[in-house]
Formats: sequence, structure tokens, C-alpha cells
Amino acid sequence: NKSLKIEKAADNKLGLAINYHNIGYAEEAKGNLDAALNNYEKSLDYNNAINSEIGRVICYNSIGSIYLKKENYKDAEPIIKEAMEKAINLNDQFYIASSYINLGQLQLKLNQLSAAENSLKKALNISKEYNLKSSEAQSGKLLSEVSAKNNNHETALEYYEKAANLRDNSFSTPLFLFKAANTALDLGKSNKALKMFEKIKKSYPKSEEAKNIDIYINKAKYAN
Repeated sequence: NKSLKIEKAADNKLGLAINYHNIGYAEEAKGNLDAALNNYEKSLDYNNAINSEIGRVICYNSIGSIYLKKENYKDAEPIIKEAMEKAINLNDQFYIASSYINLGQLQLKLNQLSAAENSLKKALNISKEYNLKSSEAQSGKLLSEVSAKNNNHETALEYYEKAANLRDNSFSTPLFLFKAANTALDLGKSNKALKMFEKIKKSYPKSEEAKNIDIYINKAKYAN
């Protein structure tokens, strides 16, 4: 990494903190969770060295997210809560929302559904107030999962639809549409499901969800 070499040569600790976090983010996107965690921890070390509180918040949230993906809930909880405390002290709404999303996700995984719903609704409200579209979509998607676990499938469908319509994103939009369509199908709303499956095929043909979409289109058609 050329940028990393430059920052090391200049002993630019802020630059190194940013670079290692960016590398961690790239590794996480590729599914390399151990490599991502290693780089996030290096970034945290440099943020500690320069006493950057916002840097700590960013790293704590990223590390907490990796622990969630690795299903290491014991280590996830304290770092997510510390990230939230620091974000609240800094009054950084983006990272407050991110922390509530991480906490809600943790509570959902631990089947603490009432607590998860409370955390995620806080994230959703902050996201709406400060126009944080990505966080709004993520909290809405997780609230859908909470609703589905509570057998509130109509509410789950509403959250999925809202998340899908928030922003046009080639990764998340087809995912939310697919989940919404399957929920609609389970509710006997096959026409609504069909429209969403067809939208995935037409608008997001290269998405993961489009790979076997004809099977779902036919399933919705024959459900009528």
C-alpha cells in the first residue's frame, strides 16, 4: 500500500490511523474478518497514540461490528457500549446512530427482542432527524427482523419496503426488496411480491438476489 508507506515514512500517526481503518474496511467488505479486525486494532492503536476520541469511536464501532459478524457477543457488548458512550459525549449523531444499530443487532442476536426494538427505534429516529439515509435503512432492516421474530409480519413488510425505497443502492436495495417480497408472499400478497421480484430482475440484474429470481417470479405467479 503506497499511501501506508508514505505515512510510515513521515511518521504521520493520523494518516496511519486512517489508512489502517480503510484497509480494515476493505478486508471486511471481502469477508476477511480476521484481517479486518487486525487492521481496525492497528488503527485504534494509532488513534490512542494521538488521543483522538472520534478515532476511538470509529474503531470501537468497527471492531464491535466484526465481533457481531464473528458471533463473539461477549466481546462485542462492552466495546459497542463504550463506542456509544463516547459518541454521546462527542454529540456525534452519525456514530450515536451507528452504536444504537450495533447494540440493537447484538440484542437481536441474543433474542432480547424488546431491548433490540428500543435500541433500533432510537437509531431510526436519530437517522430520520439528521437525514442519515444509510443508517435509516439499516435500522429499518433490523426492525423488520425484530418484527418477524415477534410474528408481526405486516410490520416487518412495512419496514422492509421503507428501507428499499430510501435510496437506490445496487447492493442493499435488491436485498431489501427480496426480503420484502418474500414477506409479502408469506402474507398471501402475491401480486405485491411479484412486482418486487420483477423489479429486482429489471433494475438489479447483476445483484445476488437476481441470480434465481425467475424461480421466485414463478412462485409468486402461481400463488395467485
